[in-house]
Parts: sequence; C-alpha cells; structure tokens
Amino acid sequence: MLDRTTPPPFHTTENIHLIPPKEFRLDNGIPFFCFENPQLELIHFVIKIKAGALHEPQKRISNFCYNLLKESHPQKNGEAFEAHLDYYGTAFNIVAGINEITVKIQFPKSNAKAIIPEIAKLFIIPKYRKANLERYRAKSIKDWEYNTRKVDFRASQLMFHHFFGKDFVFGKILEKSDFENIKLQQLTDYHRCTCCSENIRMFLAGNTDDTLIQLITTHFSQIPHGQRISSPQYDLASYQPKRIQETWSEALQTAFVLCQPSLAFNEADIHRFSVLNTLFCNYFGSRLMQNLRERNGYTYGISGSPLYFDGGAVFSIDCEVNNNNAEAAIQACFDEMQIIKNETISEEELEIVRNYLFGSALRSIDGTVQYMQNYINWNDFGCNEKRFYDYFETVRSITADEIQEMANRYLCEENFTVIAIGNFNA
Repeated sequence: MLDRTTPPPFHTTENIHLIPPKEFRLDNGIPFFCFENPQLELIHFVIKIKAGALHEPQKRISNFCYNLLKESHPQKNGEAFEAHLDYYGTAFNIVAGINEITVKIQFPKSNAKAIIPEIAKLFIIPKYRKANLERYRAKSIKDWEYNTRKVDFRASQLMFHHFFGKDFVFGKILEKSDFENIKLQQLTDYHRCTCCSENIRMFLAGNTDDTLIQLITTHFSQIPHGQRISSPQYDLASYQPKRIQETWSEALQTAFVLCQPSLAFNEADIHRFSVLNTLFCNYFGSRLMQNLRERNGYTYGISGSPLYFDGGAVFSIDCEVNNNNAEAAIQACFDEMQIIKNETISEEELEIVRNYLFGSALRSIDGTVQYMQNYINWNDFGCNEKRFYDYFETVRSITADEIQEMANRYLCEENFTVIAIGNFNA
C-alpha cells in the first residue's frame, strides 16, 4: 500500500537552460522572434503594438481603434471575417493594455496560407465602419455605467488620477463624453499613426519552418513605416501621499487601495523586491492573507504587486472588506509592514516562499507557448532570457536580512496613499 502520509523528497532545480528564440527582421524593420517546437501544429502568433492607454492623445481612442480591428477587414464585414476565421479554426483576440496592444492569434499550421494574408490586411489597410463603431460605443458605455457602481473600479480610477493627474490623458477620470467624442475618422488616423513598423514586434511559437516564416514575412513587411511612439511625459517625482476617501451610502463593501510609486522593471533591486512582495502580499500564504483572511476574517482575499509601464511603476495593495471592518483592515496592513520591518523572518518561512517562487518560475517556462509569453514580457522592457536566470539566482540566494532591509526601504507607511471607497457609516 502506498504511504500517503510522507511527502516525496524535495529536489532543487539546477542548470536550467532556456533556448533563445530565433530572431529575424522583416523588410520594413519589424523584429520577429520565433520559438520552435516541431510537435506543436497549432501555431501561436502574437503581435505587440506600442499604442496602449498610457500613450493616448484622447481617452479610449486606443481601446476603440484596436478592439474594432477584428471587424475592420477591408473586404469582409465583421460577420464574414468571423466566419472565415471559424472555418479555418482560428482564434483571434485583442487586449488593449496600458503600455501596448497585444494581438493573439492561434491557427493550425496547415491553414496558414488562408489566414495570414487576411489578418495582415487588418494591420495594413483596415476599413472602420460606422455601424461597428456605434455598436461598440453603446456596449462600452453600458459597461462603464455598470463599472461606475463598483467600489473597486472607482478606487482604481482614483489611483491613476492621483498619480498621473487630470492634465495627462491616462490620469483623467473616464466620463461618458469620452466615449461619445470618438469619431470614425479618428480611428483611421490613430491606426495609421500607431500601427507602423516602428511600433510593432512579432512573436511566433510552434512547428515553424522556412515556408511559414516567409509567408508571414512577405505579408507583414507591407506594414508601412511611420513615427515611433515616444515615451509619455509624466512626473511621478512630484508624488505626495494622501488619504482619498469617498462615502457611498449604498455600498455593501469597502474597497481600499494602498499605493505608492515603485521600482521600474529594470532597476537593480527589482528581483529582491519581488521576493518581498510575494512574502508580504502576493500568494496564498502571505503575511496579509494570514492576517486579514485567516486570523481576522476581514476579506476573502488581498493581493498586491507592481504595475509596470514605460519609465516607472506603481505598487498597489488591493482589497475589499465589510464596511465596518475597513479601518481595521487598513491598519492591519500597516501593522504587518511594521512587523516585517522590525522582525527578521524565520528560515522556515523564507524556505516556503522560496520553494513557491521556484515552482511558479518553472511553471512559467513549462512549454513553448508559456516560455514565449514570458519572453514577451521581458522583451517589452528590453530584456531577454537572462532576466529569468537573474531572478532565479536571486530567489536562490536571498537572505532574511536582505528581505528585512528591503522592507525598511520600500514598505514605509508614510509613503503610501490610502484610497477607500465604501459606506463608512454602516
């Protein structure tokens, strides 16, 4: 009979070797990274465009322009193009993010000739249609009206407004007029401005070969040249911590955010801060989960992590609690900050976190597609697979004293803005 009371022995991982992708340049200069896996006939094709919300000249224009791209084939209407994708077993998804637009396409390799030329047209000569714009506008307004009744959405909006200010498009509080002000011609103009070879990177994973690479290269090399989107101009150096609070008499819960400027993606301390972040608030056994959920029952969950963008980052801790527990929960977060600053963590706790991070890191590269997704994240900030090695070595070698030193440097109550939205009189 199997002994199910004794766990299997734990083994550390040594000598991880990540195979770098093959790098190409299209005729128009677009960088193209290929991750080969002869066993993967479902091709994963990712296109990144530097046109996210942080770079917008007008609120929501990036979201509208690229979320309508799938319905803007120059010869086929949205329904016909969707049918074409379905017939050839193709998934096509767009994420309009803060830094960039991410287009994810999956298709059987055998159908590449039917898919690649049609998809390339969306990036070269899209045709935006008024009916699609009005439909998407109406849906977006309804979604926004629903979200404005959510305390966590309001807290998030106020956080970005506090850091970036009303005079920077990204920091402006979203209003109904922002949806109403978007015109059809503006979509065409914004696409032409941003969807150029200088702002695009491409990634491919699967059973690639010269024929497939040449097919993609031929069609996507037709994307025109343009002007590279420059880094946005904002000033987090003028940040001042404050308390921002709104009372919503009908709110069933209170959402709170503790936030401050954080280390940028490429700063020297970033990997050590990542270990501290996990220990403090970013996994199921974190200090804040143990306090707010396990011991006090204030919440189902709490988490925190940095949000990276061009030139900086914001670290935020997010939570929703019962209205009458809001102040106690906020104070508990700061109490835990003080404890981790004053008391060296035990080797046992550090080992648990270390093993958790080792496992998470290994899962993040387990398979060609997952490796590509992580490589894309590194490449977003000019890094490559060395990023993984550096992180792994930091997790392996970090000490309890280093974590305490990091906590004293980066977890200071006086530096955090506190945003709380809810019914504080409940």
